Amino acid sequence: MNGLAEIVQFLRVNRLDFSHEGGIGATGGGSQGDYVLNSVVNVINAGLPNKTVTLPPAAPGRICFVINDRGIFALTVWPSSGHDCGAGTDTSMIQVKQTMVMFVGMSHSEWFAAEFARDVT
Repeated sequence: MNGLAEIVQFLRVNRLDFSHEGGIGATGGGSQGDYVLNSVVNVINAGLPNKTVTLPPAAPGRICFVINDRGIFALTVWPSSGHDCGAGTDTSMIQVKQTMVMFVGMSHSEWFAAEFARDVT
């Protein structure tokens, strides 16, 4: 697989719990606890600034994909309260436009984050 589109297609074909959310988060800012993601694969269109989502609680081996697919803005991703999504405990991370972040639970309070960018050719 070369790009984000191929990864998304793979996830759909393999019938992972898939949620396509065009209107996630709050405009004008957001905070921890806003729009908790419940699916394994979460496609978000950050078409407005300041979109915010919160990861589910971390657990060893749990996986959560966050795809900021076609939006033109970055997305703010928060961990659950008391958790770490790669930026520090109770600290958000910024996910740039047209990327996918794969979060893998390393413990009951910590996520490991790996970011993949959309191929632009």
